[in-house]
Amino acid sequence: MKAHLCGLSLLVISPLLGVEVAASEAPPTVVDQPDSAALWDRYFDLRESGRSQEALEAALSLRDQAASQHGDTSTQYAVALAEVGISRLLDEQHDQAFADLTHAEDLLAGQVPLYSEKLIRALTFLGASLRNRGRPEEALQAYTRAQHITHRQWGTENEAQIPLTYAKADVLQALGDRHLADEQQQLAVKLNRVNFGETSSQAIAAAARYGTWLRSLGEYDGAIAVFHEALSEVQGGGPDRPESLPLLRGMAHAYRGGYRGKFARGMYERIIELMESQPEAFSVDQKVEARLVFGDWLMQRYFERQAVAQYEAAYAVALASGPDGAHWLPQFAEPQLVRYGDMAPFKIAGDDRQVTFTFRVTDDGRIRGAKVADTSAGSRDSSRARQQFPKLTRYRPAIVDGKASGQDTMTATMYLLPDGVALEPEPVAAPARLTSRDAVAVSNWTMLRGPDAMTLDINEDD
Repeated sequence: MKAHLCGLSLLVISPLLGVEVAASEAPPTVVDQPDSAALWDRYFDLRESGRSQEALEAALSLRDQAASQHGDTSTQYAVALAEVGISRLLDEQHDQAFADLTHAEDLLAGQVPLYSEKLIRALTFLGASLRNRGRPEEALQAYTRAQHITHRQWGTENEAQIPLTYAKADVLQALGDRHLADEQQQLAVKLNRVNFGETSSQAIAAAARYGTWLRSLGEYDGAIAVFHEALSEVQGGGPDRPESLPLLRGMAHAYRGGYRGKFARGMYERIIELMESQPEAFSVDQKVEARLVFGDWLMQRYFERQAVAQYEAAYAVALASGPDGAHWLPQFAEPQLVRYGDMAPFKIAGDDRQVTFTFRVTDDGRIRGAKVADTSAGSRDSSRARQQFPKLTRYRPAIVDGKASGQDTMTATMYLLPDGVALEPEPVAAPARLTSRDAVAVSNWTMLRGPDAMTLDINEDD
């Protein structure tokens, strides 16, 4: 790949940053010697071919040449230094990359728009790399510096900084500063509303993301307030609209997480009613998933017959949708675990213990005829586990010819752990050490696997 910085009509493409810019946007005096042009060409050729170490050496030569010819405060030097920083980043020299990129940015001071954009992208990439390597403080510095460049170039409410606000929020949360993380989440909502409109899909997604973040922290009332405010803005007091789906769904989850089951049910019912009133606005996956999520929520609360009605409706939608719904049908072929209630921890000393049951699942998801088929626990613990297993466990029944159907032969293994219990649909060689709250998502492996699988958020109790 050829690159020029001296007025030729070529194209500069950054393989790291994924941007294309006309070379005429670069300062015309960056390269003013034939040998410099040849070195720039070599540098970009090395970058494109993935020879990062040689590209770094070429960038260092360009930097030194610019310092000799123009001084170490010149635009030419700053541009070459920026490329040194990018090359160090590609070579995973993160500390030196940050120093070079920020010094180049100080020297350029926004005078070269092309390099302002490249520095933003490079610093963002650097922040992500540092965070992935367990260095959140340095990652925050890189994100903050990139955000500063966007402010100088386009003002404090520019849309380019939106990804940076999310990145900073995540890092701040990892550092334990929830207050500043919350400020960044709120800023992201504001920026999306300012740049795209209060009822835009971007603003709705930002509000949904903020509410979901609050919910993940257990701040259910705050999450509900965010979803409610966003819904009011989007709908203006009118009926539910298709674009409100993320907000309705988020509010339902917030209500269930906050132990407000009556309101959660109301939100799930609103989602179903919305999809039935405007079916063309929703995909098959959305319609099937909504029924399954509502059904699982009902089953987890022992409203078995109401849950079954939702499962049968979900199956009917998938079946009627032909090829678009075909990938859902295997999930209805056999029972799926959806509820494993909290059980007091067993007093286990030493290694974990296992109890394997055989049982049948009724057409309303209940457990019948549970027997201990194998156990490594004592008789007392095995008996206690057998008694509690059918009381606390519910399955999504299979659907055969459109109707719920039980299954006579089922096997599941309960792992008795010092701090809780876990359950698998089949015995496994090395069980993960999980609490009972985690067990639902893990044990429901048949629903979660495969390219078309969807996580249905089934392990949230309220």
